[in-house]
Amino acid sequence: MDSFQKHFYIFDLAVPIYSAIEYSFAGNGNIVDYEYSITKALFEGCQEEHELPKEMIDKFPLFIKLKEIFEYSLMHMYWDKEDLTEE
Repeated sequence: MDSFQKHFYIFDLAVPIYSAIEYSFAGNGNIVDYEYSITKALFEGCQEEHELPKEMIDKFPLFIKLKEIFEYSLMHMYWDKEDLTEE
């Protein structure tokens, strides 16, 4: 398996983790614990199917940042700049 495919698995983990933190945290607890529990569960499940070497896991924060950049670019693509408000 080449490094691109391994990174692909890491990005597959980054997307649902980012989305869970962004959209499903209800505020009834500690967001750090919430993120940890989701991340741990998804990594464990993924590693049952695919080997994720440590050097790939170490790059995980970069893929979270990539997801943030992607979301930021979507905001600029779809927001109506003429009709933005402070809300």
